[in-house]
Amino acid sequence: MNLYKKLTSHWHKYVEVYPQIPVRNVIGYKELEKLPLSEKAIEYLKKTEFDFVVCALGSAAPILAIEFDGLCGGFSKDGQYISKVTPINDPYRRLKLSTKLEACLLSATPLVVLSFEECELLNQSRDMLMVIDAIIGQALEHEYYKHNYSRDIQKLTEAFEIGGGEAAEMYTIEMAVNAERMNPIKQKTQEIVKKFPFWGEQIIFPTKKGGHIEGRFCLYAGLEIKDGKSKRQILASIDLSMRDINFYGCSTWEIFNSIGEYCLARKVETQLGADIEKWKHAIENAPWVDK
Repeated sequence: MNLYKKLTSHWHKYVEVYPQIPVRNVIGYKELEKLPLSEKAIEYLKKTEFDFVVCALGSAAPILAIEFDGLCGGFSKDGQYISKVTPINDPYRRLKLSTKLEACLLSATPLVVLSFEECELLNQSRDMLMVIDAIIGQALEHEYYKHNYSRDIQKLTEAFEIGGGEAAEMYTIEMAVNAERMNPIKQKTQEIVKKFPFWGEQIIFPTKKGGHIEGRFCLYAGLEIKDGKSKRQILASIDLSMRDINFYGCSTWEIFNSIGEYCLARKVETQLGADIEKWKHAIENAPWVDK
């Protein structure tokens, strides 16, 4: 219930969050019966519930289902439930969660299983953000793409026919910008960085390590190339590690970059703000490192 309070507090302006919603209400009773699953699995799904369902604001249209596995510390990745613990009082927990994940994958319903790691405030964000927040923000982007898919494909085709590849590329960028406007995390990041004298785009291709993805986000103040070697001047940086929780409708890579850019923006906001003199002093003293 503590997670429910956090979600409703953080997201009441953007989405509706409902607890304990029947699976049949989200996927659909008739759609459940059509899934290529065993009779027992179908009967279980008709009777069980999702811990939380996130819906579009002012609508009952679900955009994301959430299962919180605080009991076993399990989580989902690529439609699979991962946990090393089987509770004595619920020996079929793995089977239950795996069945929900399979049903959602078959019905193209975004479902993520989370544990405490994804629901704790991140220190790098100045305690303003949880991983689940970035997941919900990304789900809103995905919903925008899905809702506008037919229209955008038609306009993209028209742009290509009229203006060729360059026009199509411009419309593709416009599509991405419009989708990002639906993501409150990315919009907050943009609000923060508009106050800065400059800001570089943060796109990190993280490395994988022990079931997590890791990367460093940096704000560079300068670039120097000498004898074919490049150096960069680091004004600020943050290191980020996040569990790999890729699922239908959201990619870990997108969520990771959304969190990283937000956290770096928060750090720069705290340290330098919009004070030009602080920025000048920071640039003068920023270290140079090999790229």
